[in-house]
Amino acid sequence: MTTPICGRALPVIFIWVALVSGCSEPSVKPSLPAPVPPQALRPDRGVIPPASDQARPSQTAIDLTQPGAVVWGSTPAEIIDTTTHAPLIDEASDSSPRRVREILPAHEFDEVLPVGETNSLPVGRTLDRPRATPTATFPGIGQTGWVPPDPTLAVGPNHILTTVNMRIAWYTKSGTLEYANELNDGGNPGFFETVGAGGFTFDPKCFYDHLAQRFVVVAPEVYGETEAWITFAVSDDANPNGTWYKYRTDAVITVGGTTFWWDYPGFGYDEDAYYVTSNLFGLNQGGWGGVGFRVFQKAPLLTGAPTVYATMRDGGSASVQVAQHFGDNPAPYFVSMASSSAVRIHAIRNPITSPSLVSTDVTVPPHSGPGGAPVQGGGAVSLIDARIMNAHWRGGNLYAGHNISSGGRNFARWYHIDTGNWPNSGSPTFLEAGNVDAGADVHTFFPAIYSTQFGEVGMVVGASSASTRVSVNVTGRLPADPPGTMGALTQVKLSTADTNGRWGDYYDIAVDPVDDETFWVIGEYSTNGGWATWISSFRITPPGPVAVNDQTTTLLSEEQIVVDVMANDYHGAGLAFDISSFDAVSAHGGTIHRSNNTGPGGRDELVYTAPIGFSGDDTFSYTISDIVTQTSTATVTVPVLDTSSFRDPENPIGTAAGLNAAYYVLSVPVALPDFSFYTPYATDVVPELNYGATNGDFATSGRASNLGAVFEGYVAVPATDLYTFYTESDDGSALYIGDTLVVDNDGLHGMQEAAGQIGLKAGLHAVRVEFFESGGAAGLIARIAGGGLPKQVIPGSLWSHASCLSDVDHDG
Repeated sequence: MTTPICGRALPVIFIWVALVSGCSEPSVKPSLPAPVPPQALRPDRGVIPPASDQARPSQTAIDLTQPGAVVWGSTPAEIIDTTTHAPLIDEASDSSPRRVREILPAHEFDEVLPVGETNSLPVGRTLDRPRATPTATFPGIGQTGWVPPDPTLAVGPNHILTTVNMRIAWYTKSGTLEYANELNDGGNPGFFETVGAGGFTFDPKCFYDHLAQRFVVVAPEVYGETEAWITFAVSDDANPNGTWYKYRTDAVITVGGTTFWWDYPGFGYDEDAYYVTSNLFGLNQGGWGGVGFRVFQKAPLLTGAPTVYATMRDGGSASVQVAQHFGDNPAPYFVSMASSSAVRIHAIRNPITSPSLVSTDVTVPPHSGPGGAPVQGGGAVSLIDARIMNAHWRGGNLYAGHNISSGGRNFARWYHIDTGNWPNSGSPTFLEAGNVDAGADVHTFFPAIYSTQFGEVGMVVGASSASTRVSVNVTGRLPADPPGTMGALTQVKLSTADTNGRWGDYYDIAVDPVDDETFWVIGEYSTNGGWATWISSFRITPPGPVAVNDQTTTLLSEEQIVVDVMANDYHGAGLAFDISSFDAVSAHGGTIHRSNNTGPGGRDELVYTAPIGFSGDDTFSYTISDIVTQTSTATVTVPVLDTSSFRDPENPIGTAAGLNAAYYVLSVPVALPDFSFYTPYATDVVPELNYGATNGDFATSGRASNLGAVFEGYVAVPATDLYTFYTESDDGSALYIGDTLVVDNDGLHGMQEAAGQIGLKAGLHAVRVEFFESGGAAGLIARIAGGGLPKQVIPGSLWSHASCLSDVDHDG
C-alpha cells in the first residue's frame, strides 16, 4: 500500500516495539566514562532548503527511551530498472565554487575520548620495503559540489560501484564508466528519487555482499526538524545494471522528549543481515542520543519483498563502525573507541529473532587524538578525530583502523583482534597494532583495512607533509611479517593541486570476490577543479624480486637521462638482486646502456638517450634477478618531445617593454566573448599581468565590472623547451601563443588557476591574453615555468610589444 506524496509513492511503514530486559548490558562493564559526543559530519554546499509550504511525508517516531528497547519495522520495496533511467554518463566534475553553509539541524560537539590507563603494549611500524603491487588504476567520480566526498566502493565480479556525496557510479574493472547518477532527486530521476528521496541523501556507503552476490547502497536523509530516513537499495544480482530493490525506512528516533536523526553511518553485512549504525543528533532540539543500530533481515531484501528491520540504541558509545564479515561469525561485530587505550567491541546476539546489544572493551596501545595534517601550500587537512574508520572480520580476526597522533605527527593506526567465540563465550584478545609511518615529516591518515583468504592484509591511507600534497597510498603485510608491521607505502595517486580544510571523511577498501586476493581501494585527491577520487587495485607481493615500473621527467630530442631503475625495486624476502637484462633500443628508437656501479650503494643504473623525430611516451624494459635466479620485469616510460616540432618564434624587430591593453564594455558577461565584434573604449600599455583580486577598478581599465580586456605582445623564452603557462583569474581568462589556445580558464568563478603546456623554441613568441569580469572582485595573473625558469609571475623583463615606428618615407 502506498500513499502519493509530492508526486512520489511513499510506502506506508509498519512499526512494532519489543522491550527486552537487560539487552543493552555490556558483557564486560567498562570502568571508563562514555566518550564525549562527536561532531556531526555532514557534507556542505550552498543550497536552498525545501520551501516551507512544500508537502512533506509524515513519519512514525521510533521510541527508544526505554533502555534495551528493540523497535521492529517494515516497509515495502520500490523496484526500479536503471537501464530505463536517463543517467548522467558524465565524468566531468562540478567545480563551480559555491558559498558553503550547513543545512542540517544544529549538531556541534567536540569528541574527546576518556583517557585510558597507560600500558606498554607494542606498536609496530613500517617495513623498509613495499608489500603492495598495483594492478589497475583509474579516476572515479569527480567534484560534485558537496564537501567532502566521503568515497566508498563495492567490488563485484565485473564491476566497481562507488558512491560519494551525492552521486553513484559504476565502472568496468578496466575503468570504463557504465552508469552515473545523482543519489538524491537531482537526476532524471535520481537513484533514490523514485522511492521518495529528497535533495539531501548524504554520507552514502556501499558494499558488495559476496555471500548473496549483491550490490548494496545506503544513504541517510534528514529534512527540517521532523524528518529523517535510512534509504538503501539492493541489486537483484551481481550486475549493477538493471533491477534494484529500493527501500526508504523511518529513522526519527525518540528518547524522552527529544527526537534524533542519523549521521556518519557504519554499514556492513554477514550471512543473515545488513547492518547500519549512526551517531544520533537532536532533530527537534539540540542533543546527543548515542548510537543507533539497525538490523535489516537479508532474506526479504534479495527478492524485493518488504523489509523487516529492528532498531536499537546504545547511549554510551559514539561513531560505531560495522564489520564486513567473511566466514561463520558467532555474531555480527561492530567497533568503536572506548578510550585513549581501549577499543570497544560490540555485538548483537540473535540479530534476526531477538536482537540484543552487548559490548566489551579491549586494551590497545595508548594514543592521542589527531590534529590537522599539514599540506604543501600551507594550512592542513582535517582528520576529524580518533573515531574508527572501518572494520573487517574474517575467521575470528577483527581488523580496524583510525587516525591518531604521536610525537607531533599523525599516523594511520590499525588493530588486529582475535574475537574467539565471544559473545557466546570467552573474550576478545588483542593481537597486534601498528602505525603506518611513511618517514620524515609525513603524516598518514584515513586508513581502511581488509584481509584476503591467505591471511594477507591490505590498507589504503592518505599521506601529506608541509612540502607534499595529499596522496592516495596502499600498503599491506604478509602473514609472516613481524607483528604490527606494514610494507612501505606505494603511492597510487598524488594530488595535482594544493588544498586544505575539510577532507575525507574516509577512504575505503574491499577485496575482489573473483580471487579473494586482489584489493580495491578508493581515496580522495585534489585537482584544480576541486576534489576528485581515485580507484586502484593491488596485490600483496609474495617473497621474490619485484621490479616496479618507472617514469622519468620529460626529455627533448637527443637528451640523456640516468635512470636509477632499481631505486624502487625490492625483494619480498630481502635477498640481493641486480639488473640481469634490458632493452638496448627503446620502442621508438632511443638507446639504453648500462652505467656500472654509479648508483647509490654501488648499484648499476641505465642511461637512456632520447630519439630524434619522435614526440610521445617512449618505453623500454629491464629485468632484475636474485641469487636464486628468480626474476621480475618492469617498464620505464620516458616522455619525449621532438624539438623540431616546437613553435618557431616571431622575433619581431623594434619592440618596447610591456603589453598592449585594450578594454571593452560588456553586458553581464558569463564567458569570454568574440572580441572581434567589439570596439575598445580605452587602450594602454601595461608592464605585466600581475593584478590580484580587487573590488576596485581592474588594472588600468577604469572599470570594476561588466568589463573585457585583451592584452597582446610577446613573451621571451630563454631556451628551447616545454613551457607551462598559467592564468589565475576572477572571472574568466584565456592565454594564446600565436593562434594556439594554451590556457583555458573561462567562465564565472573566483580567483582560480588553470594551466597548459606548449613546446617553444627560444625567442619572442606572440601572446594574447583575454579576460572578462562580470561583477564582484576582479583579478588576473599570468605565470610561466620552463626553460630553466621556476614557476613565477611572468616578469616585465620578459614582456614586450611592437612599437610604432615613424613613417619616414610617407608610404603609410
